[in-house]
Amino acid sequence: MWASEAAHGQRFEGLATAKVTAQRTLAFNEGGGEYFIGVFGKTPVLYSPDEPPQITTTQGAVEDWAIINRTSETHAFHIHQTHFLLLQRNGSAQQQYLDTVDVPANDNIGVRIDFRGMITGDFVFHCHILEHEDHGMMAIIRVNPKP
Repeated sequence: MWASEAAHGQRFEGLATAKVTAQRTLAFNEGGGEYFIGVFGKTPVLYSPDEPPQITTTQGAVEDWAIINRTSETHAFHIHQTHFLLLQRNGSAQQQYLDTVDVPANDNIGVRIDFRGMITGDFVFHCHILEHEDHGMMAIIRVNPKP
């Protein structure tokens, strides 16, 4: 068992019923041969390691993310450093732990992401299709340590 698991038992334990501390909506977008993933309602930006994080959260958080694919092709949502619980796909209830999930064209998913472990710092979430992430469909998330 990792040290991060000892803090609250088995890693991801109770995630399905954990108190949600934030809700976010993200979107996959494309345009002009460029690929984007980011917070819905904000101007899409191509990934750059010099850009500030698109999302900032705190260690101990449990977040529900709605992820919308606003394009005509499948994208594969992936986040580093943690897994997530798939809650719904296009309105249909699901319950599966994953680290990558396909989001078909014009579809949407809901995931619950567990930041209760020891992981802090900056890491990325992105489309797991290499051509898409290489053309900008990636963003930074910052997990700040507990106060």
